[in-house]
Amino acid sequence: MASPTVIDENIRQLQQGLDLIARLTDPLYQTTVGPCFNTGVGMHFRHILDYYTCFLAGMERIIDYDARERNELLARERSRAMGKIRRTIDELDVLRFQSGLLESRVLVRDNEQDDGTGKPSPCHSTVGRELKFLLSHTVHHFAIIAMMLRIQGFEPFEEFGIAASTIECRRRYAVK
Repeated sequence: MASPTVIDENIRQLQQGLDLIARLTDPLYQTTVGPCFNTGVGMHFRHILDYYTCFLAGMERIIDYDARERNELLARERSRAMGKIRRTIDELDVLRFQSGLLESRVLVRDNEQDDGTGKPSPCHSTVGRELKFLLSHTVHHFAIIAMMLRIQGFEPFEEFGIAASTIECRRRYAVK
C-alpha cells in the first residue's frame, strides 16, 4: 500500500473534524469557552475552513491567506460547517489525480513582508508545501478545539488534534 500523500492527510484531518462536529451539540459548538479562550469551537472550525478556501481559490494565481471570508454562519451552524468541510474534502480529493501537482510552484501573498517599497511581497512556494502548512495549521487548531471541549467536559476522539508523526512515535515506542 502506498504511503498517504499530504493531500490524503489533509482529507483525513478534515474527516476527523467532520466526525467530531457530528457528535457535538449546538452549545458545545457555539459557546465561547472562557476564561482561557475568547472564542468557541465553531470559530476555530470557521478559521480552518477559511484557510483551505484561500488555498483552493488561489492555487492557480496567488494564495492570500489574509483574504478570508470569515463567514460567521460557519462558526454558529454545525450543518453549514459540515457542508463546507464535505465540499473542501471533495475539492482536495480531485487534486490527488493531478500529476506533478505537489511540486507545482505557487505565489503566496505575505502581508507581513514587504519588498522595500512598503508593499506586500509575495513569496514562492509549492502546492505541496502549502498543503503541509494547512495540515499543520489544522492539527494545531484541532488541538485547541480538543482542549476547549475537554474544559466543557466533552472528550473528543483519542487522536484528535495530534500530529500523525506523534501518533506514529507513540505507537512505535508504546508511549501513552
